[in-house]
Amino acid sequence: MRTSEYVVIGIIILSLAVSLYFYPRLPDMVASHWNARGEADGYMPRLWGAFLMPLITILLLLMFMAIPRIDPLRKNIEKFRKHFDAFVVLIVAFFLYIHVLTLLLNTGFEFSLLYAM
Repeated sequence: MRTSEYVVIGIIILSLAVSLYFYPRLPDMVASHWNARGEADGYMPRLWGAFLMPLITILLLLMFMAIPRIDPLRKNIEKFRKHFDAFVVLIVAFFLYIHVLTLLLNTGFEFSLLYAM
């Protein structure tokens, strides 16, 4: 495995730990979508609200790990592999950031979602 894959797995474990920490503090229905004015307009059950983002992140990691292996022109990916790996880490870190913001908003922390992005 590549170093970036270990970093991403660490971020996913952190995301799951954050979910486990916040789960008992979440309401039964978790706000999961906000409109352009920063008002919640979409909700999901607590279980999905706590664990959907880590699940999506795991699926993304599997997809990003598979892309170089199934690419018929593997040598082309190797030419920019450092950038590809950095991109994967950044995407997964961004998902963690969004996940933490969502959990914080749903546990009563007050801040403007418009300025957090």
